[in-house]
Amino acid sequence: MVPIIASVLLLLGYLSWHFRTQHHDVVRDIFGNSQSFDAFIASKQVTAQRLHLANNAPRTADPLSHYEKGTQTSVAIAHVQEIRRLLQQPRSYDWSTEYAKACMPIYGVLINFRSDSNAVSVALCFDCNMLAVYDTSGTNTTRLNTEWDFDPIRKQLVAAVKPIFPNDVEIQKLR
Repeated sequence: MVPIIASVLLLLGYLSWHFRTQHHDVVRDIFGNSQSFDAFIASKQVTAQRLHLANNAPRTADPLSHYEKGTQTSVAIAHVQEIRRLLQQPRSYDWSTEYAKACMPIYGVLINFRSDSNAVSVALCFDCNMLAVYDTSGTNTTRLNTEWDFDPIRKQLVAAVKPIFPNDVEIQKLR
């Protein structure tokens, strides 16, 4: 009897997790709207750059103007495809509202996706495993989401980012 109850509880837990992770709206919750998601998907130019929090910037560094940006580097198509694949899947994010991380993200990498008419940038913090998405189409940078936890895909994102910054000691130390 106990093994049956345990099996049922495990099944219910799995179904609850599966439902939570499969039924979130990545377009709305991660990218803010369909125009930004479309720019992300249809981008013809993808670059990445290192971010370093400016010395005089507040620890709650937002928007991106609080960061010193490194040189933009073109991202190879294989890495672009992997990053797109990872960021558009609902199971890539921890959708749990049961806890909040006790850290403030300090973004270290910015990936810029530019299509013909729109631009979206994804800021990644590998300390907290959180990301923020920005509309960078115009002269003003607009935040499109709150930070989202990418714990489930940390290893894959690290693997996709390392080749973009082969000479960056901090990035190469990421695991």
